[in-house]
Parts: sequence; C-alpha cells; structure tokens
Amino acid sequence: MKEIIIAKRYARALIALAKNKNSIEAIGEEMALFIHNTENNNTLLTTLTNTAHDLTSRLNIITQIAEKLGISELTTRFLKVLTEKGRLEIITNILEAYTNLAHKEMNYSEMIVTSATKLSDPQYTELTAHFTNKTKKKIILRKKINPAVLGGVIVQMGDQVYDYSLKRQLNELKEKMTN
Repeated sequence: MKEIIIAKRYARALIALAKNKNSIEAIGEEMALFIHNTENNNTLLTTLTNTAHDLTSRLNIITQIAEKLGISELTTRFLKVLTEKGRLEIITNILEAYTNLAHKEMNYSEMIVTSATKLSDPQYTELTAHFTNKTKKKIILRKKINPAVLGGVIVQMGDQVYDYSLKRQLNELKEKMTN
C-alpha cells in the first residue's frame, strides 16, 4: 500500500513535467519501453535496483539504455532520480499511476467490452463510437471474452457498467414471470 502512495506521488510529478513539455503520451510510452526492456533481463534489473552496486555505474547504465532506446532527456532524468532515491523497483506502479493520470489529462476513458465470443471489428467500432458520443471522451478499448455472458455485451467504463447481456435479459424475464 505504501508503494502505491509513493508511486502516485512520483507519477504526479512526472505528469506535471510532461505536461509542461506537451509530451504526456510520449513520456508514458518511453517509460513502458524502458520497463519492457529491463523486465526481460533479471540481471540488469537486479543491477539497477541493488544499492550494493556503485550509484555512478547504475546511472551510467540508465544513460546507456536510454540512448539505445531513444528515450528523451526528461524520462532519462526521471529514471535517474528513481535510481538515486532507491525507487526504481516500483517503476511499474509509477507507470500505472502515470497512465491513469495521463488518461484523465488527455480526456481518455478506458472501455472494457466483455462478450461471450469475439465481436467483429465493425461491432467494436460501433460500440466505441456510441460511447465516445455518450461520454465525449476518447475511448481506449479493451476486449474481454467470458462465455458466462451467453450473448450480448457488458460494457464497463470506470465505475459505470452497462449490461446488455443475454444473461441479464433472461434474469429480468424470469423476475417478471415470477411476479
């Protein structure tokens, strides 16, 4: 829990810096790129997070990785601050908090569409357009398959759930018939 609170503080600081540079989305992508490339290499991640290793060496490694990946100076400096403060091990939590803040800042909303089977692309497009008009936000679509839905879809956006499933309709019909 403490790590999440700390991660949110770092994410707020980074979002403020990214906002000043008009690079909110780019910074998030760079952070994700760094995480992807270091998580796949346990030795590298251990070296970067282990305070037994020389700080200067760890900062040089960050610089080399950033140059190789084409990461901006702002993100590189942020990664170095995390390394200096011993917070690099919570970078995934920081990215998650950053992504949530970035979505709010850029007026994005995540929409999770759950269906019994995969829908066609035009169906996903129609749902996305409908909820874009309804919410006046840019939609980030996440697709989930759950055979228990039976048919139809369940759409979740934040705390809101729109249940257009066959299962719900059958339950409503059952309720009407028993009353």
